[in-house]
Amino acid sequence: MKQIAINEIIAAAERECWAPSENGSFQHDRFMALNDSLITQANYSVPLTTYAVGYRDQAPLRELLNFLAPEVPVTRRFTYKEFLSADAFVSDDNDDDARPPRGDFKSIQESPSTERSDYTRNRGLKIQVDEDQVVEALTGTDWKQFYTQRLIDRLARNKFRRAFALAVASAVSTGKTWSSGTPNPDFDIRTELRTAADLTGVRPNRVLYGETAWDDRIIGYESQLTAGSIRAVSRDVEQLANYLQVDKVMISSSRYTSAATAKTQIVGANVLSFTAFDNMTKEDASNLKTFVSPVEGGGYLRVFERQVGTKLWEIAVEEYNITRLTASAGLRINPIS
Repeated sequence: MKQIAINEIIAAAERECWAPSENGSFQHDRFMALNDSLITQANYSVPLTTYAVGYRDQAPLRELLNFLAPEVPVTRRFTYKEFLSADAFVSDDNDDDARPPRGDFKSIQESPSTERSDYTRNRGLKIQVDEDQVVEALTGTDWKQFYTQRLIDRLARNKFRRAFALAVASAVSTGKTWSSGTPNPDFDIRTELRTAADLTGVRPNRVLYGETAWDDRIIGYESQLTAGSIRAVSRDVEQLANYLQVDKVMISSSRYTSAATAKTQIVGANVLSFTAFDNMTKEDASNLKTFVSPVEGGGYLRVFERQVGTKLWEIAVEEYNITRLTASAGLRINPIS
């Protein structure tokens, strides 16, 4: 019990959804950390892997992760650029860039990026299944696909929590109050975007709202009943993106189990402004990236299954990835009250 408590404390500090190692006792519907004994060619499931590759979650956790920390394909060991400098926006005064007669051009020291070496981590979870306990509950459903879905969703939730925790740890935080007075939530965020550009030279191009923050935005406008507030409250995410002059806005309603009888929002009462792009490379100056490597045989997910008793099964999913903060410039978070 002491070791379990220690592992849970470490997991909380790292924002990981920790799963215990197998202790030898079979328990239906129990998630566990993936171990080497299951990762064999004999246990590899082609049908479930094919299903996993095409599966799209309902949350949508994958879409949120690719919005916040887009995936970048890499080899297992790789290098990437870390952009932690504002040197790219330095300007010279007067005629400092003019070459004097018989002289040379002005020499500058510029270090806009640092090259880092890293490797993708082998991640995975497995679940134990008793056939007799799934027949009635999943009548008409392929129970192996059902449990594969649960594993994929949990791994995606882990990745999204890790990415958001990285952003929170490095973002400039400025609280906003939208629950009293006559707030203008959309203008508050637009001001934050302009402030980020003035300080760093980078105007964030994406904004992520937690579900509570979005509700507070609506409540702030609904309490005023003015022409401006009525117009603002009717903006959907596309219209709000146009108003904020960003590429995209998303709302996260994703939650995780924080206690036996409680679920906690991952983003919650926060608004995160950041820079990211679709189809990125290792060289793009975005705030966060999720580096992914293919599993053996190709693709980015692999599913295993094995029968461990007459009616007892284990199903596992593995992948290779690591999420990194690749630039801190322009990253801002607004806790909303």
